[in-house]
Amino acid sequence: MMGYPDDMPWLVLRLQQQSFAVPSLEVREVITLPPVASVPGIPSYFRGLINLRGQALPLMDLRKRLGMPSALDQVHAFRDLMVQREQDHRRWLDELEASVREKRPFTLAMDPHQCAFGRWYDSYEAPDPWTKSLLRKFDHPHQRLHGAARQIEALKVHGDTQAMAKLLGRERNTTLAVLLKLFGELQALILETHREVAMVVERRGLDAFAATADEAQSVVSLTADSVQDLPSGMGIADREAVTHVARHPGSQELLMLLEPSCLLAGPGRQNVKGLSDPLVSPPH
Repeated sequence: MMGYPDDMPWLVLRLQQQSFAVPSLEVREVITLPPVASVPGIPSYFRGLINLRGQALPLMDLRKRLGMPSALDQVHAFRDLMVQREQDHRRWLDELEASVREKRPFTLAMDPHQCAFGRWYDSYEAPDPWTKSLLRKFDHPHQRLHGAARQIEALKVHGDTQAMAKLLGRERNTTLAVLLKLFGELQALILETHREVAMVVERRGLDAFAATADEAQSVVSLTADSVQDLPSGMGIADREAVTHVARHPGSQELLMLLEPSCLLAGPGRQNVKGLSDPLVSPPH
């Protein structure tokens, strides 16, 4: 079967909600992702080097190698988005205070569903129960902060500067403070729950390397009659590394069969031979 023994187990990996099966003969081990040392001038789908018990191994971002967005890039993008939404609400309250001080109408979103965070919040599907639970805590303080703008506009009509000052102070010291704390907790949670693994690939005659995966799910046995050519339109950027698919013997999910030995070089790609030379002191 694809040049492998019929009774050989296959390691099932998850990448961006897709499942891949890797021949166990080419996988030395699966490890929790260790610290990565950056290396200049390497292909964009490599993150750098890891030190595995004294052996320096190139670390491939397997998602990027297969034409998918990097999980690490997605985590950083999410964190940056939350930093921006946090700053939006700091500026929103600053502008509300300025509209009172300068005796002019407030023109930013008073509807909590219409600010940038509100639109994102209403459409976002949390990937896990911890994120979902934390996001629910945003709803009340976010609605309350935006509701303060409607209260301020009503108080402007009566010119009640003392009531407006009291309301603004309360919202800055309580409601906004709660929101900022939640934004900080959400950023920390996203980083903490980002738990990639790395499979260490080793095959005779080839340099060993490691490759990231979202998770290692199971080990399965595949029958020859379950294997078929990769159908067209599967959205795999490298059809040399993935040429066949098979059905998971339990769930019947379609598994894309990955040839690890085809990952180091391919059409238009730089071979990284020599990148894994012994690492005396990891670069910082």
